[in-house]
Amino acid sequence: MVNDDDYDLDVLFRLRKEERDLAEERYGDAMAAHRACGKKVQKLEQRHRELIGERKQKCREFDEELAAGPATMARMQGFDRYIAGLRQREEEAWSRVETARQKRRRARREMERAHDELLAAVRQLKAVEKHREKWRAAKTVEEKRRVSAKMDDVASRVWRQHR
Repeated sequence: MVNDDDYDLDVLFRLRKEERDLAEERYGDAMAAHRACGKKVQKLEQRHRELIGERKQKCREFDEELAAGPATMARMQGFDRYIAGLRQREEEAWSRVETARQKRRRARREMERAHDELLAAVRQLKAVEKHREKWRAAKTVEEKRRVSAKMDDVASRVWRQHR
């Protein structure tokens, strides 16, 4: 019977398994980070749309107010400043969206890099596993030959004794 403890590259085999496990963990973490960035982008985009909707609603309300009756110049200028403030908030929100999108792109690149590292680790582990299987097969053949040689030796002794 072949004993795997005799495998000379057992340390390398265990190292490759650990590397694969770590690569899987890094890939999982990178995927989670990318997913979180995606959710943040969606949330910020939604907030930006809400701000635009709020500004448009305020404009409609003011237009209705103007249609109902006259407004003073000071009231109109005040509303213009108010709308400018809302637009400024929209621009700031859009800036946060763009920043979050950049982070999402970086997270995607990191996820792809982690995936490539995982694939490399899996390939290296499979190479060592293949070598180990070939070693095990060679050892099994060697063991069978040794047993066969012993059996031949025993058979020839028995044959010589009974002759």
